[in-house]
Amino acid sequence: MMNSVKDFWKMVSQEHVGNIIMLCDTVEQGKEKCQQYWPREQGCTVEWPGIQVKNVKIDNSDSTTLVSTLELIFDKKEKITLKHHHWRTWPDKSVPQSVLSPFRLLKNVRHSARPTIVHCSAGIGRTGSVVALELCYQQILSENKLSVLEGVKALRS
Repeated sequence: MMNSVKDFWKMVSQEHVGNIIMLCDTVEQGKEKCQQYWPREQGCTVEWPGIQVKNVKIDNSDSTTLVSTLELIFDKKEKITLKHHHWRTWPDKSVPQSVLSPFRLLKNVRHSARPTIVHCSAGIGRTGSVVALELCYQQILSENKLSVLEGVKALRS
């Protein structure tokens, strides 16, 4: 929401976020789902009091995800570079057309030493699905017994 964009970017700065995964569009089915909190066009900048966000580069080589390299300048002194992964093709209240898209997306952010933010419009459907996929993947890698049900229960608690 417009009144929380500055707080969102402050959180990004405080936590030294390396990646943002956005799983929705700003407008879906004629309804506003998310504030336009980053500059869509390469070379453009958006500003909020004490915060400047510049879109340095856009990579559209993946058919489902647009990846923007963003530079965040906080209080004209701290500069953070991060990636904004905008999944453009996952419809609200539905399933993605590509079964492999979430796995490609997670592969691209998995090895970052910095935290990743995952969000959609409500934070429960698409976001919960992607976070649950990564949780299950990590369980498999650690050779723990995989229980999707228990993983989802843990996330919900």
